[in-house]
Amino acid sequence: MADKRVKGCPNVECTEYKKTKYKSEDVYCKKCSSKLVLVCSKCWTPLAEDNPKKKICAKCEAKAEDRKERIIQKGRLVGQNALAVLAVIPAIIKVAPEVFKKIASNK
Repeated sequence: MADKRVKGCPNVECTEYKKTKYKSEDVYCKKCSSKLVLVCSKCWTPLAEDNPKKKICAKCEAKAEDRKERIIQKGRLVGQNALAVLAVIPAIIKVAPEVFKKIASNK
């Protein structure tokens, strides 16, 4: 399996600093020849080299999990509201003819 991690130039004065993502096989920056380091693919934070499956940092991973959890919570809330509306529909169907009769008789 190919390594999906990205590398970036650590040299602050380089024009490619936080701009170009290199493949994990690349060793040196094409502009300044600095040795490349593994970085988070989202925020460019340097990563430890011990885990080849991890391509984002812990901070970005936590942010993604929080976003995922918020989406699940909103979906759950929408589902509960839809069930509440569906539960009321049979009662409305029973009462609607009587309401229409009263409205028609008032005219």
